[in-house]
Amino acid sequence: MDGVRLHRFIDDYTDSSPYILKAGQLLQNQGIKKISFIATDIILDFHLTSKWEEYASSKYEDFVQMVYDNTDPYLEELDEEFNFLYSRLKKYGWMLDYTTEDGIQKILRQFSKRIRFENDLDKCFAIYKSDQKTFDQHFKNFLVDIEAASIEFISAL
Repeated sequence: MDGVRLHRFIDDYTDSSPYILKAGQLLQNQGIKKISFIATDIILDFHLTSKWEEYASSKYEDFVQMVYDNTDPYLEELDEEFNFLYSRLKKYGWMLDYTTEDGIQKILRQFSKRIRFENDLDKCFAIYKSDQKTFDQHFKNFLVDIEAASIEFISAL
């Protein structure tokens, strides 16, 4: 249960972070309105996974395997929709797609198709690349903040 609370804390903190809001604004300035923060979240995942060794002591592939090992025993307790998406995520190695430019563009296209309204999600990576230094600085600042806030949150549990 503490893991769920931490996950919710991280989601809420991310949604209100001035650094994430600034990154989203960069997309909005390029005409990406409705889905700018969905795109920001996905591109943040790319930043984190492609620079994993700067943020973690283990390999990203080992982290992904740990996620699988810790999730698999509880699949019967989770709802059907989660199980369906999780099985595809694992089967097709989607978590590993976050580490490469081709992979993240594929993920953006897939998410774009799942959104029920017309959107430009698949164009967001090109915008990111055109101002990567600024985006990455916002993401680096955010990751420093979220780490400190998460440590404080965990210590209060």
